Amino acid sequence: METEPIPIVDVQDFGNYFDKVVRVFGKVQASQGEPGEIGMNVNGVEITITQENICIPSCDSETLFDITGLVKGENSLDLLSCEQCDFSDKIYEALTSIKKLEEYKEIFESN
Repeated sequence: METEPIPIVDVQDFGNYFDKVVRVFGKVQASQGEPGEIGMNVNGVEITITQENICIPSCDSETLFDITGLVKGENSLDLLSCEQCDFSDKIYEALTSIKKLEEYKEIFESN
């Protein structure tokens, strides 16, 4: 099932990264926040990505994912699990399908 690419707003520098996320999640709205921070709205769920971590509000709490751990291949995504929805599975699929997290990290460090 093919979907049309969703245009990314105000994050040209991060286009490749978000393009891959969009393919997994579907509708994504992204915007540049504070320096070194990007916010995404993924099907109504806010995700904040900084150089150090990925913050995903899960129910009433916020779960942080260590980008360094992901780059090294360590699975820190199992910290987020919720029996009430399959959002953690979608996050896992999206982030583990992105093979160029090192490039993404370098983009952050160069800005």
